[in-house]
Amino acid sequence: MDISHKRETYGIRDMNNAGERPSNRPNNQYDMVRTLRRTTSYVDEDHIFVGFQDVVQTLLTELLKPEPHRRVISIYGMGGLGKTTLARNLYISPNIASSFPTRAWICVSQEYNTMDLLWNIIKSIQGCTKETLDLLEKMTERDLEIYLRDLLKEPKYHVVVDDLWHREAWESFEMSISR
Repeated sequence: MDISHKRETYGIRDMNNAGERPSNRPNNQYDMVRTLRRTTSYVDEDHIFVGFQDVVQTLLTELLKPEPHRRVISIYGMGGLGKTTLARNLYISPNIASSFPTRAWICVSQEYNTMDLLWNIIKSIQGCTKETLDLLEKMTERDLEIYLRDLLKEPKYHVVVDDLWHREAWESFEMSISR
């Protein structure tokens, strides 16, 4: 049985290559798939955080240790385990907020663009003022890296990268946030 003929008969489109934008594919279909693949770091603030108090305390202790070098702490596992909720509770903790004057939270997801990641980290640190947005609009990727590195000159900063799917996404901006 010819699958491509059945796809044509039933109007099924090949979505496997949706991450690439072939020239013959309508922009709206590509954009729809891209939008569906994106996620946000939604946390239900009313959700009662039960059973993770020991984990929260351990991670708080790790985050607040005086360290001379950058440290990366990964929280990973299957979807629905509460990783984002755990990270958000740490991020908004008064101890973290007072210990890290420069903080940023970004959501990466399956579809990412290095320029967008850099933009989002900078906007998370500085806010979304018109002046900041106008300045960022004119910058190249290299300019954004330099600008971000300058923002992160503080001895301590806290950057949360949520919903990271691919190592390449981390590597695409890691050097910008490290010293």
